[in-house]
Amino acid sequence: MLVVVMIVAIKVAKWGDVDSLETLLGFEEVTYLAAFLWLAIAGPGAASLDRLLLNATGHPKEST
Repeated sequence: MLVVVMIVAIKVAKWGDVDSLETLLGFEEVTYLAAFLWLAIAGPGAASLDRLLLNATGHPKEST
């Protein structure tokens, strides 16, 4: 869902300022878009809340 929000933000608020690919890639919304896409594809991994809770409770490592 956040990927869609960033696409809409770029289209609505920033699209008029785009004059080249360099300008488009310089927006922080594009950085957030890339981060959200990576998170959706790769998953949170060791930084996930459920992993931290499992480690804190002393449960053995679950298979991923």
